[in-house]
Amino acid sequence: MLISLFCIGGILNDGKKEYQSLHEDRIFIGSAGDVTRLIEEEQCDVIVDLRAEVEEISLPEYVERIHIPLIDQQESQEEQILSAANEVVRHYREGKKVALHCAAGRSRTGSVAIVTLLSLGLFSDIEDNYFLVFYTNFSLQQ
Repeated sequence: MLISLFCIGGILNDGKKEYQSLHEDRIFIGSAGDVTRLIEEEQCDVIVDLRAEVEEISLPEYVERIHIPLIDQQESQEEQILSAANEVVRHYREGKKVALHCAAGRSRTGSVAIVTLLSLGLFSDIEDNYFLVFYTNFSLQQ
């Protein structure tokens, strides 16, 4: 069973989620409210939308949207989480900038972000990921 880590996203700033670079300024994580900024400021080519509660959104023609709906805090979604991480990794390896988000950019996004980092071989185990997530969240809030 995969553990959903609530704190992998960025910090709240005046009630608005601030997106973060997950890896090499080519993989980003954030909330639904960050999508426009991720496209405009980071030139993301691919948006991976994990929200089950939204079906269609309007994006510029040059941006590919991949919708893999996850239901927040529901068990047995390992296949969808793995599928989303595989999409992020595939597009990253193709040289594209990828943004990953759900509604708040924390639990669903955090789960997929951890699997993505593991798939890229950036961490050897969940402990390394947990430390990164905990430390990043703690230091950003200080």
